[in-house]
Amino acid sequence: MTEVVHCKSNGEEGVADATRLCASKHMDRILAASPAGLIVVVGSKAAQTLRLAYPDVFQRRPMFGKYTKFGTPHREQNLVQMTLGGLDRLVCFLKHPSAHGTRPSLAASYPEDIERLRMAAGGTA
Repeated sequence: MTEVVHCKSNGEEGVADATRLCASKHMDRILAASPAGLIVVVGSKAAQTLRLAYPDVFQRRPMFGKYTKFGTPHREQNLVQMTLGGLDRLVCFLKHPSAHGTRPSLAASYPEDIERLRMAAGGTA
């Protein structure tokens, strides 16, 4: 588990301005230190940062980080196989737990893909 911006401040002051710089300087190196086969991007701010950091991947997925009006993620947009930190990983999006509506879960958000997500999390995908 990691944050996009590691510097702490009261009320997240300056975080929005630091996001792009911190992601470009540190994200790939931080992810390279992890063997995780599954990356769960939590919250729209983190999703936006990932889209900005990897525009070639997310150019075809403008809905990454967004849910449908029915409260489910756009599956084909929010489930992405890509290289992060030098490893091929499965990346998915979940809304932030403090977001409006029901609490997010991988099983509820991706029922058709839950086994694939479990395999990726266990390193067997």
